[in-house]
Amino acid sequence: MAKKRRESSLISFQQRFGTEQSCIEYLASIRWPKGYKCNKCGSPKAYQLKVQPRVFQCSSCRFQESVTAGTVLHRTKLPLVKWFWAVYLMSQDRRGVSAAHVARELGLHYSTAWTLLHKLRRSLASQGEHLLQGVVEVDETYYGGKGSSDSGGRSLNNDNKILIVMAIERKLAPPNRLPGVKGSGFVAGNAKAALITSACAQSLSSFLKDNVATGANIITDGWAGYNSSGESFEHEAVTLGKPKNAGEFLPLVHLQFNNFKSWVKGTFHGVSKKYMPAYLDEWNYRFNRRSLISNLFQFVVRRITNSAPITYKEIRHGPSLMKPLHGLSR
Repeated sequence: MAKKRRESSLISFQQRFGTEQSCIEYLASIRWPKGYKCNKCGSPKAYQLKVQPRVFQCSSCRFQESVTAGTVLHRTKLPLVKWFWAVYLMSQDRRGVSAAHVARELGLHYSTAWTLLHKLRRSLASQGEHLLQGVVEVDETYYGGKGSSDSGGRSLNNDNKILIVMAIERKLAPPNRLPGVKGSGFVAGNAKAALITSACAQSLSSFLKDNVATGANIITDGWAGYNSSGESFEHEAVTLGKPKNAGEFLPLVHLQFNNFKSWVKGTFHGVSKKYMPAYLDEWNYRFNRRSLISNLFQFVVRRITNSAPITYKEIRHGPSLMKPLHGLSR
């Protein structure tokens, strides 16, 4: 008997979410997981409006509520089918997708695709989620070049320098993954990365307290900015000697620095300092769910359904104008 051919996930997705109604029903199942309940009178019965199918009207008090109201999709004029396809493209490709690619595939203007993807990235922000545990490697790297000769060390005097800090759990490599990353005997667990204004003790301590569980054992280089972290963590400072030795003593974090830079350059052809936090949010989310790619679409749709709206103006202004998010862990 001939072996049954595996069904294409792309074809399955198209069959499941090929119409506006199927997308509305899916969003409704997330918004009301136990069935519809009127937000005003509590009635369990409603019907969709024919002229506005995204809107459900309570059968008792006639209160109207859209499945997209108060979410990242708030008042969107785009068909939900295109939103779902954008989420699918973003979540199923390990490399991510650029605005140019989404614009081309979905027949959108570049600016529309750019805004859409930034709204999705906003929903992926996860500050305070899944604090890193155990042994954690921590280091910083520059993105955008080292700048001029008078902008050395960990200085940010040159405008083309962006400083990124990363922490990553160090796990013993299982037998099937030996000898581990760069022969170290270890593999990566979860990770967190963020943009920081400087490598001073205040910035580094704030990052660690937001992302690493109290009592974890952090391993850093000998930079003095990490010294005060000993108040909350077990701290081991490694003397590197020459800077090129950093990859030997902190192999996991340096491998991911290289992977992150390759991802940004290869998929997006560079990112400005203003928007780097959004791309770091996406990287964090992707990396920490790298084994869940088959379920990533539903996780991201749940995020956008439970995240606050964000406008184009807020995106263009940068992180300082953005609203609080959600309490989701997926």
